[in-house]
Amino acid sequence: MGGQLRVGQVYRYATGKAPVPEELQGYPNFHHVTHSPDLARALLEAEINGMSKVRTPDGERRPVILIRSSPWKAGTEQMP
Repeated sequence: MGGQLRVGQVYRYATGKAPVPEELQGYPNFHHVTHSPDLARALLEAEINGMSKVRTPDGERRPVILIRSSPWKAGTEQMP
């Protein structure tokens, strides 16, 4: 499991957080793409989510900042 997140790609973020199946309702399953055995899950419970920092030879880094959006809600009160 696992893969690469792509900018502009719509992913299905299911409540159950199961990494299977690979697709949900015609969209890639976010939990499948981001699944890494033995590591913490990538979650999108708020609009902006920063993963925990990791140590590298150059110092601490944040490996990713995830931004949640719903393209079908664009221009509404919920997602102006």
